[in-house]
Amino acid sequence: MRKEEYYLMSSVEESMWWYQTLHQIVANATMRYADPNSMTLLDAGCGTGGMLKFFRYRYPSASLYGLELMPEACEIARLKSGAEVQSGSIEHIAYSDSFFDVVVSLDVLGYDLDRDLAISEFHRVLKPGGTLLLNLAAYQWLHSYHDKAVGQTSRFTLSAVNRMLERHGFRKVYGSYWNFLLFPLMVLRRKLFPAGSASDVKPFHPVLDYLFRKTGFLETLILDKGIAVPFGGSVFLVMRKK
Repeated sequence: MRKEEYYLMSSVEESMWWYQTLHQIVANATMRYADPNSMTLLDAGCGTGGMLKFFRYRYPSASLYGLELMPEACEIARLKSGAEVQSGSIEHIAYSDSFFDVVVSLDVLGYDLDRDLAISEFHRVLKPGGTLLLNLAAYQWLHSYHDKAVGQTSRFTLSAVNRMLERHGFRKVYGSYWNFLLFPLMVLRRKLFPAGSASDVKPFHPVLDYLFRKTGFLETLILDKGIAVPFGGSVFLVMRKK
């Protein structure tokens, strides 16, 4: 990811509707499928720490760790979340085998890296029966100016991600698309009304942000009931280490 995109992320991830929705989905899944009150959690590719800060607020007794490639982003994440954050790649996670109860990785495997190696590392550092929470951008045909701006090369289908993870010793607990209510608008924006070289990580008009936030809240309720939605802008999976 370009350095300027990290700073954009840091400036909006605690207020922008998309981040707020994603953070709520992940936190709800953690409560549903793990034990957040005693967990040791790694955010693998934590960016500037917005998710870690959300976890710190939601589950203050959890032991939180982060891993991020860009040193400047690591420092922001440390200050923002109070978590132990290391600079490094998810292809080589510098923790011992079976160290974590939960590994979270949000929109990281879509970048230019060795996905098989990264997933193997997720599996290695998780305890037996540990939980992997994974979010990825959906549908390669939707690759657009936004992906190019943030450096993302690949988008995925739910079935493809599930097969990829199962090859490395994970079994699916839950999987769904999300951002489905706004998906038609997303397609129109990305394919018919592109925004040049800028990404969509930016402050939205307050009215739009409010409406989109309410839509996202409805989606979190649907996913929290364990309902799987057949399409959307993102793929979300909960996997268990065998």
